[in-house]
Amino acid sequence: MSYKKYSIIFFCLFNFLIFSQTDDDLIVGKIYQILVEEYDKYENTTFEERLVLKFGRKAFMESIDIWKKNYKNLDQIEIILHPRLEHMAKTAEENLAAERAEYFRNLLVELTFLSYQNLQIFYLAVKDYLIEHDLNQNDISKKIIDTSISMPKFFYIKMDMYDREEIIKTDIRAIMDEGKIKYKLAFYAFAFDFLNKIRKKIIKKDIERMKVRMEAINKDKMIKS
Repeated sequence: MSYKKYSIIFFCLFNFLIFSQTDDDLIVGKIYQILVEEYDKYENTTFEERLVLKFGRKAFMESIDIWKKNYKNLDQIEIILHPRLEHMAKTAEENLAAERAEYFRNLLVELTFLSYQNLQIFYLAVKDYLIEHDLNQNDISKKIIDTSISMPKFFYIKMDMYDREEIIKTDIRAIMDEGKIKYKLAFYAFAFDFLNKIRKKIIKKDIERMKVRMEAINKDKMIKS
């Protein structure tokens, strides 16, 4: 499956960073705490974005809990679909050709895997930052998380992941309009479109903020050099 491409990238980065003397579990624990706290603040968000974030909080907590437990062996994790996604997959299996239904399920699995990878990138970026600046897990803050994720090597990986997410969702949405499944998943299609519309806005803001931070980082490096 195509999501294995990201497993290889993260595996290589993980092997490079694992030789640090810092405690990985403590790093992940601190990142976990900050991400949850920031998720619940809803700062600088529109009403629609807050609505989507509140609606998706349970799913986010489930994802971040699974990631926290499996971050050391994320490439080996067994993907279990969220009940809503599992319902979609089973509906496809009942109403589409076997090959098409299998592809649909694989897309849902890959989308789920990407959600864990989006969390893993925070860990890899922060750990890299701590090593480079001779810091430890006690120094981790929201600012360090934001700065580390905006470093070019992690920024571009995250952009590739966002691009892949868009491709996956486009394929998922197209299949939801095929044959009998179109009527079976009509409500899911409506919810999918609404949530994805807001998700795109959130991603756009995230990218813009990362670009600003990356430009500031590059400028600071030029001044120091």
